[in-house]
Amino acid sequence: MSTSAIQHIIAMPTDVAASGQTFFQGFALALIPDYLAIMDMLVRFPHDMVELGLAEDAFIASKIAGSALCIRMLRADLLTEGHAEVGGWPTVIWSTDKSAADVEARLHCFAVRPLHITLNRFAGAVSLADLSADAIYGHLLALAERTAAHDSSFQILVELMKTCPPANREQGRLPFVPKLHNCTKPSAAVLRLYGYNLDNSEVIEPTLGLGIEAHIDAIVEFSEMIDQLRQGLEVYALRKNDAIIFCASIYALLYKIDNKIWNPILRNLDRDKRNFVKALLVRSRGYGNGHITFAGTKVEGFNPYTDPVVGPLLKHRQFEQRFFSTVIAVLAANQFVPALRMPDAVMLHHDRLSEIYSLVSSNKPTRLAELNRHLAEYSGEIRSEVGEKLWKAMFDGRERLLTICDFPIEWLSIDGLPAMFRYEMSRIPSTPGNVAVQVALAHPRITVPKMALDHILVIRSFAPDDPIRSDLELAVAKYDLGEMKVEIVDVSTRDELIDAMNAHQGVMVIFDCHGNHGGKTQPAWLQIGKEKVDVWDLKHVARMTHIVVLAACSTHPVDGSHASVANGFLANGVQSVLGTYAPVDSRHTAIFVGRLLYRVAAYLPLISKNRPVSWREIVGSFFRMSYVTDVLQDLLEVRKVINETQYRKLHYEANMAINGRAPDWLEKLQQGVADFAAMEPSDVSKIWAACYQFVETMLFAQFGQPENIFIVSNDSYSEVESDE
Repeated sequence: MSTSAIQHIIAMPTDVAASGQTFFQGFALALIPDYLAIMDMLVRFPHDMVELGLAEDAFIASKIAGSALCIRMLRADLLTEGHAEVGGWPTVIWSTDKSAADVEARLHCFAVRPLHITLNRFAGAVSLADLSADAIYGHLLALAERTAAHDSSFQILVELMKTCPPANREQGRLPFVPKLHNCTKPSAAVLRLYGYNLDNSEVIEPTLGLGIEAHIDAIVEFSEMIDQLRQGLEVYALRKNDAIIFCASIYALLYKIDNKIWNPILRNLDRDKRNFVKALLVRSRGYGNGHITFAGTKVEGFNPYTDPVVGPLLKHRQFEQRFFSTVIAVLAANQFVPALRMPDAVMLHHDRLSEIYSLVSSNKPTRLAELNRHLAEYSGEIRSEVGEKLWKAMFDGRERLLTICDFPIEWLSIDGLPAMFRYEMSRIPSTPGNVAVQVALAHPRITVPKMALDHILVIRSFAPDDPIRSDLELAVAKYDLGEMKVEIVDVSTRDELIDAMNAHQGVMVIFDCHGNHGGKTQPAWLQIGKEKVDVWDLKHVARMTHIVVLAACSTHPVDGSHASVANGFLANGVQSVLGTYAPVDSRHTAIFVGRLLYRVAAYLPLISKNRPVSWREIVGSFFRMSYVTDVLQDLLEVRKVINETQYRKLHYEANMAINGRAPDWLEKLQQGVADFAAMEPSDVSKIWAACYQFVETMLFAQFGQPENIFIVSNDSYSEVESDE
């Protein structure tokens, strides 16, 4: 059997590009309104052919251990070889009245006729309204039989499906009264899919002021129930994530309402209506359902939906919120994981982030002290807005986190340690919305052999006299990389960049060049020779690898726009991007990349012999080791509380603890520092709180879904290939 995974294709109308995008978050306008119903059905529709036959623990285990997820949006006229996977992969295509005819006209392009489901009714297609559990099973069994007729290895799948008809998942009512709202929709969908009946639910009503207690209580209640159901299963070690943490943000340039974007839109509105737009749609601090009273003003009785300016804005934002939550619901249901939404207030700190960005590249002697203070204050502000109850639900007892938001959540301090070192974390941007959907839903888990990382391409672009031109090359040369070949290709034009990318057949590319951005209103770029290359324009032109490492400044700047270099690579199909939040020191970056490559060359062969290892785990544990280096170098060279011998011992022991996945690696390190420096542990904790809320490693972050890239030993990969 080749695969039981289902490829889902959402067929978009051919004029989708011309339709434009929603104003606040950037979803295709063509999605409104019909595609919300399709996405909602994809929460409940199987992502795997055998899924319907599973119930209770078996169902949860299948989800945790890696239920496939591959949902792509594609123009209906591109349902052909070269644009779509048209081989023998079981495929379901979803359409609306605008795309159904184009889909039917192109089904012959597939080696196995897909199951075509359309929103209403169309000759030859299945209507979405007719999708009961039994009907879905019948259609998928027929799809499996068609696939087996094309490829006999799928006959095993057919027999398995016949022995596992739709299971009874009736669980009755939840042990609490479920409170429903857009912020609880994803977690509620997980429990509904499991079989719980939510017919006794209550709706969280709009509130006066900023009260969000009811929302948080409901989010946490759902989360605790899902956590309880997940615990104790034998496949728990194979899980991708322990939680999804998300926030529904808008484009960064829209948060300030007095600018050239907003002025022509709002110039004809009076003050009260402008305040309505600002308070509810732009500077919302809660969960988007606040109630605003206009009593005593000249717009008393104002109906925002009928206003020619406010109405379209409100409708856009409400659709965005619903569609975004539904996408999160698909992802959460696929992994059977709780989804916890943060209040909108966490996105209202752009001034603080701009200060941090400026300090990073500052030469002030107090730079590090100020950065630590700003990061501590920033984390405290976010924690206060989230509240202790939701904060604990988000972070307590978690190890693996997928975050979907537009602020550096990796910087939040969790018990004195930045979150990116406390957890194995990855992040998907929430803007642009189209990119968020693609990254969240279109990349199934892939398995690559260790040897796929034996050839690494470094694309370098510096002037011959640039003083940092050789930094990375010299840093890499210091490490014994064994069988790994690091090929450095110098480019000076966009065309040469494309040629280098197309010539490389490996899974990882490193970009070694300058980078910068145009603030919140302009795209970021890579400096290639004298050209500012916008990587968004490289789609369908340059070959994209699974992994991209950006050894350049400001490739996802914290005070920049959504059009970052990192987001551009994600939009182009890269599955994992290691990007930078601000200007980075060339020497530190070179050493960072050199050590990362050494970790891949030396550590990966050892661990992949025993088990598959995700790329996120490789980078996440490396982040911790790099953090240890940053801290110990400061203790040695600046504070001078340890000597060289003690540095080496502490570093070795910390690395061993991290590689051994010891949960108390930080506590052991701090105790070691206390012992060597003859300090009280409480004094060491104070140093940590004051001095190590920021280190240079924190300028890097993992974007995309690196947890979906699994590396196995060459022998294991060969066995899988032979089985298929």
